[in-house]
Amino acid sequence: VAAVGNPADVERLPGANRYDVARNIALRMRDVRPDQEPGVLFANGADSAKFFDALALSAISAHTGMPVLLVRKDSIPAETTSALASMTGTTPRYVAGGTATVSNTVRSALGATRWSGPDRYATARVVAENAIAAGYLGSHNVAIASKLPDALSAGADVGFLGGPIVIVKSDSVPSATKAFLQGQAEDCRRLWPVGGPLSIQQSVIDAASAALD
Repeated sequence: VAAVGNPADVERLPGANRYDVARNIALRMRDVRPDQEPGVLFANGADSAKFFDALALSAISAHTGMPVLLVRKDSIPAETTSALASMTGTTPRYVAGGTATVSNTVRSALGATRWSGPDRYATARVVAENAIAAGYLGSHNVAIASKLPDALSAGADVGFLGGPIVIVKSDSVPSATKAFLQGQAEDCRRLWPVGGPLSIQQSVIDAASAALD
């Protein structure tokens, strides 16, 4: 965490593994965000193919201060359990992804509501729609991304503005994403495509923009 205007003053948030880093970030967020929403978000941290689910949650985390903690499909790491034990008021709880991402056993043990769809595009749509319905986000600003590094940057950025991130393919807009955009057309003021032409072709930006018209 670097203080604004003082890039030399950097605080490292270490950890023995990714679950421990997520724990330390979550606990630090509790210290620096007095306005933090009393909830917690969960995503699969073990399978890189599932990382888009965590990134769909990132905009909510950026805007509300609700931390993202990581789990495995079939188990809850000790570091995540420790983080929850150190927190108070960590309800409601939400987990992103279907049963192939986070099992029902884990979801039940977490006491979390599942936000999921049949694929990453539909899951991102469900996360965004539920976040808007719950009042965590709005739809004046909407980001689209197709690559993980781009989505990582976009989630925090658009989340700061109070908007969601949804996922596209580099050469097309999936039906779930198109349906989300069409549903937000009345309120959306700006579309934020993230990534160069190799990540998102201009035809995709045009199609996403048309869905908002």
